[in-house]
Amino acid sequence: MPYTISVHTLGCKVSQYESIAIAEGFEALGFRVLPFEESCDVYVINTCTVTAESDRKCRQMIRRAAKRNALVMVCGCYSQVSADEVAKIDGISYVKNVAAFYLFPKLDVKKFNITSDKQFAADLLRATNILVVPGSGFDWPDPDHLRLVMLPQ
Repeated sequence: MPYTISVHTLGCKVSQYESIAIAEGFEALGFRVLPFEESCDVYVINTCTVTAESDRKCRQMIRRAAKRNALVMVCGCYSQVSADEVAKIDGISYVKNVAAFYLFPKLDVKKFNITSDKQFAADLLRATNILVVPGSGFDWPDPDHLRLVMLPQ
């Protein structure tokens, strides 16, 4: 019988995409992906840290998974920003906090004559090969922010 895994996402569309990639990676290793409510061998919680409420929801989901006597892995923005806090939660097996770090630069839309954050992101990618996620893509309250991923050396 194959090992089972559940990947639960709290956060934006980019985090949802990352979670799909994580699940597909485990499937390629022979794991069976199940819903979070099911009993699994491994739980991956992909976290968000946009607001205090999202931080609270992350801690709540991490604790729910940790109570299930399984391997619990935590990744994503909240685990990077608050790695020490997450690591203190009983039952956590792994906190990924040394990978990519997300930055949320604010654009001066008037200075750069930006009318669409999505168009700006597409133009930036074409011109420089720098990939950013427009603020509207992850439900940022105003469209003049981007999500930029910084990878460690």
